[in-house]
Amino acid sequence: MLPRFRALGLQAGINHLATLGHADEDVERALREPWQRLTGHDGLTAQACYCASDPRVMAYVGRCYERLAAVGPDFLWVDDDLRLESRGPVRFGCFCERCLKGFSQRTGRPWTRAELLAALNADLAEERLRWRRHWLAHNRGYVADVLRTVRAAVDRVNRRLPLGYMSAELTYSGYGWTEWPVALAGPGALPVRWRPGGGFYTDETPTALLGKAHSVGRQLGGLPDMVIDRPYEHENYPYQPPKKSVTLAMAEVAAALGAGCTGVTWNGLGLGSDPFQEFRPYFEAMRAQRPFFDQLVAAFGHSRCEGIWPALSEDHFATVNAADSWFTAPVFGRELHVFNELAELGLPLAYHPGGARLTVFAGDALRQFSEATLESWFKKGVLLDGPALRILQGLGLREWVGFRLRGLRPAESRELFTDHPSTAATPVGSGTAARSSPRSRPG
Repeated sequence: MLPRFRALGLQAGINHLATLGHADEDVERALREPWQRLTGHDGLTAQACYCASDPRVMAYVGRCYERLAAVGPDFLWVDDDLRLESRGPVRFGCFCERCLKGFSQRTGRPWTRAELLAALNADLAEERLRWRRHWLAHNRGYVADVLRTVRAAVDRVNRRLPLGYMSAELTYSGYGWTEWPVALAGPGALPVRWRPGGGFYTDETPTALLGKAHSVGRQLGGLPDMVIDRPYEHENYPYQPPKKSVTLAMAEVAAALGAGCTGVTWNGLGLGSDPFQEFRPYFEAMRAQRPFFDQLVAAFGHSRCEGIWPALSEDHFATVNAADSWFTAPVFGRELHVFNELAELGLPLAYHPGGARLTVFAGDALRQFSEATLESWFKKGVLLDGPALRILQGLGLREWVGFRLRGLRPAESRELFTDHPSTAATPVGSGTAARSSPRSRPG
């Protein structure tokens, strides 16, 4: 197939779907080796997903990518199934004995699974957050090690073959904006491709299109400038054309380009005897809209969206469920979708602090950052919900907003914005936004 595509003037690459494994489906025909499998915090193991801590698994991964590179593609993609969340029955991995040993070496003390779980859910907030940050760093390093193995394997065949990674909102895996592109570039500092995706498989809920666009923007937000090629992953599982209209599919492309993508990749798998005929209406619509899409890329390029920034770092997930069990938290950044409601009000969102005109803090998100970093953002203006304001007050930084929180009223309340000279404010609803007073200054 590669020569046929090249004859049409197209580059042709390969996307490797399951580097370590996939969901627990059709496991009787899946690879069944006596290797370490991905293990959850609860001891459950994924039957169709192996753990990269096992040298035998990594040797197998290397051989796979060597063979893919030997076919002669123009590029190779590592799919987003290289992740530590949502792997069959395992919601959050990996807690196998090999990974615990590696974490022990990283932190300089031995760990059992029970001890680590207790530390990640410790009673003291600072203790809990400290070990969660350590674990997220471990997770980022886990994925980076796999990507370095892939890069080394490909280099043994073709040192000039570029690699790409399909991301999702992998908050538990630690986003990896810093480490993962460097691992893909390798010692030759080759160009790196990034393909943000995740969700919005059908148009049953049309507003989910915007939710995914914002998710894609966040996935791109922390990437270094070295990642220039950023095509959107146009997801269409279960690959039935009636599941998504042509019109909404084209709107989806435009939204992704507006969120920071520089192109689009179509994820389609025809179910009929002629897959290309099956998706021809979509391809024709894309061709018709190509001038408009090119204008969007030319206008926005790699410029940063400006607006309200939902304060994010690679350690964001450490603050999720900060007062509760970490492992009841939603996966794939679904806790971040609360910010979509601000966009639905017509407020533009930013995905990088460089584009922030206002910074939003919800709940425990404040705890991601140092006091000095917070101070710089409070000088420019912030939006806080009630729980975030309570945390700020607990940190002894109430003077930054010029008033104190008297209480939270999470139900049967309404927001009231007013100029109030008193430092004693009325109770703030749990979803209420409190803006930093321009007359007050941090510190």
